[in-house]
Amino acid sequence: MLAFVIILVSCLFVFKSQRYLLLVFSFTASTSDSLVMTELLTRQFSLFPRVMEMLLFVAAFVGVWQNRKTLESLQKKYIQLSVIFIACIVIIAMIKYGMELNMLDVAARIINFSVQYGPVIFILLLSTLHTFDFKRYLYLFLGSHVLLTVLVIYGPYINFYYFEFFKYAYWHLNDFSSVPNISEPVLIRGDVLKTLGNKYLYFVDSCFHNANILGFYAGSFSFIFLLDYLNGKRKLLSVILFVVGMVLWIDAGTKAPVLAILVVIFASYYKSLKKNILWAILIIILFPVSIYAIYYAYNHIFVDSINISLESRQTMIVEEFNFLLNHFFLGQTLKENIISPHQLFLLYGTSYGIIVMLLSLWLMYIRPLIDTINHYSIPVLGIYLLLFFMSITDNFTAISLYMLLFAYLLHECINNKKSNVIKNGTIVA
Repeated sequence: MLAFVIILVSCLFVFKSQRYLLLVFSFTASTSDSLVMTELLTRQFSLFPRVMEMLLFVAAFVGVWQNRKTLESLQKKYIQLSVIFIACIVIIAMIKYGMELNMLDVAARIINFSVQYGPVIFILLLSTLHTFDFKRYLYLFLGSHVLLTVLVIYGPYINFYYFEFFKYAYWHLNDFSSVPNISEPVLIRGDVLKTLGNKYLYFVDSCFHNANILGFYAGSFSFIFLLDYLNGKRKLLSVILFVVGMVLWIDAGTKAPVLAILVVIFASYYKSLKKNILWAILIIILFPVSIYAIYYAYNHIFVDSINISLESRQTMIVEEFNFLLNHFFLGQTLKENIISPHQLFLLYGTSYGIIVMLLSLWLMYIRPLIDTINHYSIPVLGIYLLLFFMSITDNFTAISLYMLLFAYLLHECINNKKSNVIKNGTIVA
């Protein structure tokens, strides 16, 4: 069966080229990146996601051991913080579940949370950072997911139905009466305003189980090629791929990637204000126009979905904080099944208590902010903002993509440090 073939292939990457194990995992076993495929493979083999999580967990620490002598100080710092994060989860899980579950079940819960929500993927990528061309891998990862998305969404309109079984709606919506007639993707329908006004209805056309995940992948794809364009790399191709990502983004409307894109555009051209008076004039004109566009969009396009979303999230966050206050040190127990909050940061608190929550604050927010300031560049700023906005606003943060971009942030920081040393006339070893 397919599930066992994937497991066998994945075993090949545990001790070598671990990054490809992440690619396989993101398509088949991540409950946030690929829930549809995960559910299909679980029907073939009920323990499929648990086995894939275990392989990824082992591969991450194998990568650390294999590359321990080549790790730079910045890599070591984040790997140590991540290991402390996981160690706290282990201790708290033993306290919470040790009396009610056998050790195998406790270990499975620890591995599950550490992989599906925690920093295991980050450790895997960070420990192997210098063993492959990271930027090329980033293209491969995002490009393969976006290609699948394009085939799933637009394939049927050119009589290419071979990927239709990846659709979320194909497996989860028995009653299609709730899907409006305008649910065709934007290129087919050609009505951008109605798309943006009803973004939550269009994830049924994609291979993702949530509109925000489609928006995260599409927006990140556009973001990466915007950076390439600004750096003068393959400008025509970068523009084309940027537009492809934006078209897919419009079908979801997730706002976090676009906020990061706007900041990067303004920050990039702000640098040239003194050099180019034309750009200075253009930005002076575009800034009030952009403010008006955002105001118009809020009142005429996004208003209904935003108000509904904000109201529900506000209620949920208040409930989750109240829950956290009553479960301060350990988080939820086996007897309690609470709704997952819309924030990755708060999820750590409600799941494993305040200590894990504060560790995540340092590992994923404060420490990266310090390094973003110390190793500032426009790509570093943009990546940090993309990660920040997604993790505090998204109810299903696609963990494979999130941790990949987190590793990319550190990759850029390390490269900036080296380039600064070279500029200062110091020989880099």
